[in-house]
Amino acid sequence: MGGVRRYGQCRGSDRLGLGYRRKLRKIINDALERVGERKLTDPTIQELLNTWIENKRGAVSEATTRAYRRARELFLEFLGSRAHLSVRMLKKSHATAFRDHLLAESRTPGTVNTLGKKYLTGAFESARKEGLIDYNPFVAVDALKSTPVASMKPSLSRLAAKILSFYF
Repeated sequence: MGGVRRYGQCRGSDRLGLGYRRKLRKIINDALERVGERKLTDPTIQELLNTWIENKRGAVSEATTRAYRRARELFLEFLGSRAHLSVRMLKKSHATAFRDHLLAESRTPGTVNTLGKKYLTGAFESARKEGLIDYNPFVAVDALKSTPVASMKPSLSRLAAKILSFYF
């Protein structure tokens, strides 16, 4: 049987059908342009994150902007060459693997949750609201359970008792 191919059954090295999607997107964009409509946009993951940070400039503090940049750098470094894929190709499995990667690098669960669940969720939620993606893969990832910082620190009375016992 010839004709329509299933996702992942395309010829050659184009296993995911990216070439077919690009051709189809070009046909659609040409048609939209002819009728005076705005073209479809399909940014890469890297382009999306760069634009997100640029849009945040002036809306958040410089410290927050630095934190966003750090989250972007870590995620793009983790993705490697996959950062140049269409943002539409990003899946929950990528977000989960990033979370697990950060944890394996000995980051605390709180830090991992901040980088992924807080910062990157915001970036991809903006993309979802703009219609660039259908769903936000970071929303689907469970936050890690973290130990409250207060329970990790010794109480002031225990600390004072240790200091006093040292001298007396």
